[in-house]
Amino acid sequence: MKSFAPNGADVVLVAFTSLHVINQALRLVKRGGTIIVIALFTEPVTFDMNLLQEEVELKGTIFYTGEDFQRALKILAKRKAELRKMLTHQVDLEGVQGALEMLGDPHTAAVKVIVHP
Repeated sequence: MKSFAPNGADVVLVAFTSLHVINQALRLVKRGGTIIVIALFTEPVTFDMNLLQEEVELKGTIFYTGEDFQRALKILAKRKAELRKMLTHQVDLEGVQGALEMLGDPHTAAVKVIVHP
């Protein structure tokens, strides 16, 4: 992530219901950046509010709109080469368990994992 955005990300999307992911988002977002939680949590989570002292904006949302998809497609098209660098691992279906463990381990370099059926 540091090679992609050395000062942190302007916007971090949280799409996985895990306290670890929330804390990771707080470490990845730059000062004054925004974290948008799009995951649907079924249980309450607690995190270190002191991490918000970096003037981070925390937003929640439930649904994507057509406009959201259009904007995402434009960003993907514009930054395709840069975003490709974030795809750090590829696994087949038998490797899914290992990939999830890797993503949950803060000591691995996994950012995004593609699963091939």
